[in-house]
Amino acid sequence: MIYCLSVHHTGTWTSIDWLTSHEDVEGFLTEANVNKILLGGKMVHRIGDFEIRAEFNPLMVYHEHVRLEPVTITSEGFQTDQWWDRMLSPAQMVMVSTVPTLIPMRDPLASLITYQKWGERDGRIDGGHFSQREHLGHWCGLAASSKLFKLFGHCRFLCWDLLNGTQKQNQEHLLGISRDLGLTDPSPSGDQSHFQRVVNSAGDYPLKRAYLDGDVDLVRRGLSESAFDVLRERESLLRPFLEELGYSDLMWWS
Repeated sequence: MIYCLSVHHTGTWTSIDWLTSHEDVEGFLTEANVNKILLGGKMVHRIGDFEIRAEFNPLMVYHEHVRLEPVTITSEGFQTDQWWDRMLSPAQMVMVSTVPTLIPMRDPLASLITYQKWGERDGRIDGGHFSQREHLGHWCGLAASSKLFKLFGHCRFLCWDLLNGTQKQNQEHLLGISRDLGLTDPSPSGDQSHFQRVVNSAGDYPLKRAYLDGDVDLVRRGLSESAFDVLRERESLLRPFLEELGYSDLMWWS
């Protein structure tokens, strides 16, 4: 089994598309549908032109979104429920520790922008469940848990927005990730379509264009809950984590 763990809007379905294209993979499940499928139910995920059937198999890809512990014991011994101090849930810690794991990545600001777009589209900003701070909390939890990830060679990050090398460089990078995950089929890593298209893209819209144009003021004004400024407040936690993955000169860095 390969475990795919992700923060929302980081290329999750693009990663699942790439992983399940390997001949080594013979099933796919998401956390939300485990009981349904194990009890004999059926489900097909359709996202644009991407389609995949939920099916249990020991050689499957299993996906979960990041979950955080509601309470954390700090180094001083006291408890806190502050959203920026939480780490991955124990169950997810165990999964990452024992199972080949892929964690898709993007610039957190880009994921916040996509989260904003989907919130507006689904009507979740006005009266619905929507929290940019909660979304940022998942990023902070991922960064706070990063020491664990370094202990295991079978845990790999796939930074989709850093795949900007030549075709050969991209292929070698993806092959390295697939080998560390225990996959032997090399063909998906050489298929450029897996990182030239985005599964479940939010499309083109003004806030995304502002991000791509580097318009800091427009991006700051466009995000709800002062999310840009809150992201900057957590730079000391997030930036070292992202720099180790190869990110540099992000818009929100001071």
